[in-house]
Amino acid sequence: MPWLLSLAILLLGLAACDRPIEAPGAPARPEPTVEPMVETDSIIVADSALGFTAVFRYPQLHDAGPHTDAINAALADSARAYVDVFRPTEPPPDYMTRGSEVEGSFVVTRLDERLFSARIDTYWYTGGAHGNTDVLPLNYNLTTGDRVALPHLFAPEAAYLDTLSAHSAALLAQEAESRGFSASDLWAEGYAPEAANFQRFTLGPDSLTLYFPPYQVAPYVAGPFAIALAYADVYPLLAPAGPLSE
Repeated sequence: MPWLLSLAILLLGLAACDRPIEAPGAPARPEPTVEPMVETDSIIVADSALGFTAVFRYPQLHDAGPHTDAINAALADSARAYVDVFRPTEPPPDYMTRGSEVEGSFVVTRLDERLFSARIDTYWYTGGAHGNTDVLPLNYNLTTGDRVALPHLFAPEAAYLDTLSAHSAALLAQEAESRGFSASDLWAEGYAPEAANFQRFTLGPDSLTLYFPPYQVAPYVAGPFAIALAYADVYPLLAPAGPLSE
């Protein structure tokens, strides 16, 4: 049927007309920007023989650069290692009315082309009068694939621990007073200028947040503390080529 062939040729011509005509020598169109994303993975355990349960959610990145797979493996390893700390090796004693458990859920505090920062808020119980809470920080340099530790943020010669300690003393006192406590109720050794006191931190767009779990700077009844320290307050101490450099 010649008319069918003519119709097909006409339709092909119309379709070709819809295609944008590129001028000779025109620059190539830029590829669309792909933003990094975060999804949730989980560790679920229900071991009746050991009386142990776990529901532990942790982040996994997508389109976060060439080191995405390596960072995701490290994130998963960190989550598994944390859960394994609380996994019992034998059944609970008869006097325990409830088994051991650990829970975790994460909050992303920064994700851009350079840095990924998140914390996993955890709860765990291994016996006793009550459970406890903690924070598992997750900080990564997306351009290198390396985990970001606190010393990486500051110049080698900077007395950053003294600065963090001084700011923490003031901010913790303010927070304690807002909860009905006083500065004298705080334990100074928990925010003394020692690296172990500031290992729990996350990075935000414009501030560094420090976390102090129960019993670190105050009695359990006072709860955990978190204080935000603006980058502007520590700018002179930052490493010129560090993760927070512009």
